[in-house]
Amino acid sequence: MQDSMAHATEAVNEVVFGIRVVRSFSTEKHEANRYNKRLLEIHTLKTRRDTVRAVYVLARRIAVVSQEPVLFSGSIRDNITYGLTDCSLEKIEEAARKANAHDFIKQLEKGYDTGKPV
Repeated sequence: MQDSMAHATEAVNEVVFGIRVVRSFSTEKHEANRYNKRLLEIHTLKTRRDTVRAVYVLARRIAVVSQEPVLFSGSIRDNITYGLTDCSLEKIEEAARKANAHDFIKQLEKGYDTGKPV
């Protein structure tokens, strides 16, 4: 009787052990899928974060410079020397030549003093 009980217990253990293996394999597969999904989510979040960080860094380094000329009230000389002190006429004319404006300015009636209030 004990032998048959031992055999029955052994058979049940084998069956239960077999079920555990199948269940364990299925669980491992499910866990692996969840793990892969989570890794993909983390990778996506890191990629987004890196993209946002790159855009932020680039945005801080970009300056907008208007292509529309802006003239302040005052003469042409005042506009060229804006922010500078003690600029000689030679330096002003050199700057105007580099900007291809010297010939045009010289043709004006008052030259570099055009725009100066009377």
